[in-house]
Amino acid sequence: MGLRKWLVFITAFAVSCGPYWAKTGSTTNYPGNITVCLQLPKDQLPLAHIAVAEWDTVLANWERVIPIDNAPDPGICTIQVRIVDKPLADIPNALAWCSCVGCRDISRYAGHYEQDISGILQHEIGHALGAQHVPGTLMNATWEPNKFVCPDRTTVTQVAAWNHVDVTLLSWCYF
Repeated sequence: MGLRKWLVFITAFAVSCGPYWAKTGSTTNYPGNITVCLQLPKDQLPLAHIAVAEWDTVLANWERVIPIDNAPDPGICTIQVRIVDKPLADIPNALAWCSCVGCRDISRYAGHYEQDISGILQHEIGHALGAQHVPGTLMNATWEPNKFVCPDRTTVTQVAAWNHVDVTLLSWCYF
């Protein structure tokens, strides 16, 4: 095999095996924005803003997380938080839910979510950003009142992996 063929082979091999750290569909507009539209009563907005601010602190070197209160145009929302008046059919004890990991629609069950607005919303935003349930973390499957106050390393690592982002760009808290 000639030198030129070896160089082509080595270059192709190196490029195909390298790590992929760019966010899918990313542009040069770095960092970007994740808008969290909060369709909530006024008295709940301050605690919801704390949840959004925690995620903004975590993701600030990759994307900014910005709350928008009662957005008139849902088309501007990356993540939509809305109130529903019926519990989830297959999990009637759920306080809030994201329909799937990576889905951008968060529902909260009226009259139940208020127990820990910030903590529960942080958990659900975690699902929207790509995190699954993990015991003993913010993504614990069952709610523990005011126990998890910020996104932890395990949760942030899941979000980084889901979004193909270098985890060293992100931060997390210890509790």
